[in-house]
Amino acid sequence: MTTADATSTQIPVPRRPGPGPGPASAGRMFRGQRSGLGRRLGGRLRGPGGPAWSRPALAVAVICACSFTASLVLQATLYRNGSGDADEAAYVLQARMLLDGHLTLDAATMEPFFRPWLTGEHDGRLFTKYLPGWPALLAASQAVFATMAVAPALVAAGWVAGTYRLARELLDDAASAVLAAALLAGSPLVVVHTALPLAYACGAATLTLASAALLRGARTGARRSLLGGGAGVGFTLLLRPFDAVLVLAGVVVFAVTP
Repeated sequence: MTTADATSTQIPVPRRPGPGPGPASAGRMFRGQRSGLGRRLGGRLRGPGGPAWSRPALAVAVICACSFTASLVLQATLYRNGSGDADEAAYVLQARMLLDGHLTLDAATMEPFFRPWLTGEHDGRLFTKYLPGWPALLAASQAVFATMAVAPALVAAGWVAGTYRLARELLDDAASAVLAAALLAGSPLVVVHTALPLAYACGAATLTLASAALLRGARTGARRSLLGGGAGVGFTLLLRPFDAVLVLAGVVVFAVTP
């Protein structure tokens, strides 16, 4: 063998294996590193020159749009005149009172004709039973969109998005979170309640979003998440205070439990 042949021959040198995962990280799963459906859903779609959109976010956006549309369709068809629950009229009355700049009604003016549903009287003024949070949203919807139907539809979309965020925070799995959002959107109870001017769906949707934000803030220390979650809980106190206390207690226990 010549010198040139010897120098041109490449002798493979075995690579020294790098350090493997330690015991603490052996069983740890990271976002975007799963196989199967979780990895496929965790992929990203990028338009020309545009920002990246994760497939889970795109899927949830589609589900939110479907829930929003279903609410509007049901309100315009099956529930055009409500469901027959008299509480709906009480919420709508409160919303119209707020639009007219009133928190109470003059009893002397109303009593000769009728007593509005679920009202009480104090010092000659009629006050309504429910807290003003949900009526204020109905009033805002009427003022901005010229209809109160948009408020329940937005609640439907927000409930779906909140379910995805909460499931993602608890399970750390995109596929499971998307499935949870889809199951919620298809639930008959959710479909019906997000097509009515009642406060139940709004309270549940707000608490779901707030819980997701608070848990994320507790995990990462993000002030924006903590502020958003606190604001959501505060708003729920203007809807259904006891529900807010129950859910917040559960969130606190989960957040502080190691």
